[in-house]
Amino acid sequence: MNRETFLKVFGMGLVSPALFKLDPPTQKKPELIKLSEFFIAGFKFYEGNKILSNLNPGDRINVIHETENKYDNRAIRLETQSGKKLGYIPRDSNEIPSNILKENQKLTATIKEIYPTEPDWHKVYIELFLIQPKL
Repeated sequence: MNRETFLKVFGMGLVSPALFKLDPPTQKKPELIKLSEFFIAGFKFYEGNKILSNLNPGDRINVIHETENKYDNRAIRLETQSGKKLGYIPRDSNEIPSNILKENQKLTATIKEIYPTEPDWHKVYIELFLIQPKL
């Protein structure tokens, strides 16, 4: 028996190539680290009341840093996934999130609760998270 025949019979020839197929690495979901909770500031001045019936607890909210905002250079705008402006993170709560965004870290938010019968400044309660990539 020559070497080629030996390998075919007793070695690699009997092992299915499928056994060596490597699955692509699974993409790890980033970890969300809760930073704060708050009611949306300025809710009555933007599109919030117009679309309140379309908002639901658990909805993702975009977090946009407005460093050129003429009233507050730490302003952080909150928008729906479709780009509807809801308002802002309250000024007394935006210093740490603003510094995080300046460091090119990512934030996300979700609607925690909706209170449709409350005054405008207490209608939508938000949870803010730091997106921490998993290594």
